[in-house]
Amino acid sequence: MTDTLHGLTLDLKDALDFASLERMPASFVTEHLGRRHADMLWKIQTVNEEWLYLLVLIEFQSTIDRRMALRMMSYAGGIWMGLGENDLGPGGEYPFVLPVVVYNGEQPWNAATDVRDLLATVPRAAAWNATAASVSSD
Repeated sequence: MTDTLHGLTLDLKDALDFASLERMPASFVTEHLGRRHADMLWKIQTVNEEWLYLLVLIEFQSTIDRRMALRMMSYAGGIWMGLGENDLGPGGEYPFVLPVVVYNGEQPWNAATDVRDLLATVPRAAAWNATAASVSSD
């Protein structure tokens, strides 16, 4: 697994301590989605001795899932919700989760990779009202 993670994290490899790689339970339960299963969840220390969680989902599907970014967000949220107090940072902060999707379909991937790209734009009037409300509440 170290070789796979090393290949997936090319930009991060110099910041990670691969000797600290530790496999974590990859199943978690969410209230609305029922039981969810991630293929692999690992945690690894950075060279600064901070923990980084890597959620690796290997999708063996031949079709593009336009909601993959949303699914990845729900997996990350499920991981955070499932962490115990001992898994949090010294100030109670939640660790970083790096979601990775390996796609093996025939067509080039063309679905959103950011949840923001799945959201409708805010109507101009609603954006103005939100700004006005925040100014008047001071």
